[in-house]
Amino acid sequence: MFLSLGAFLPTMPIGKYGPVLIGTSSDYIRFQKYLPRVLTVYGNLAFHYIKDKGFIFGWEIGPNFMIPTEGDGEFEAYIHYALAAGYRLKSVDLKAELRGLGIITEDVEIFKDRFFHDLAFGVQWHRGKIRPGVFYIIYLKKPWSDNISGVTGLRVDVIL
Repeated sequence: MFLSLGAFLPTMPIGKYGPVLIGTSSDYIRFQKYLPRVLTVYGNLAFHYIKDKGFIFGWEIGPNFMIPTEGDGEFEAYIHYALAAGYRLKSVDLKAELRGLGIITEDVEIFKDRFFHDLAFGVQWHRGKIRPGVFYIIYLKKPWSDNISGVTGLRVDVIL
């Protein structure tokens, strides 16, 4: 079991919407990272069942608190969550993950509009101090799934 706390600092450029659009389009579950003038404080409770070889499983859940740093923005709260399963081979992990983001503080007319989900598939090297990987994300919510066929990404974990 792991508990972590962190913050996304408001470092996005103000008035330049290209980086914001690219960031939110490619990683909507964590869209808070790409907003200017917003400090996001988050918590995460996670469990990972991983053996040297064989089936792997995990889950996580936690809050995201968005705090405006200037202007007349409002405090907002979200909850993020995920379920992951996969298989660990000798040197590689194969994994699928269902991720979600739920709105807590905003008013939403239709309950299902309160949630956003995606499905991620990944392969990652799990030996050594540098662990590269590749993943592919499919958005499960319309109109996102109509406009973005998927997101391919690279990942590198560095073990200290």
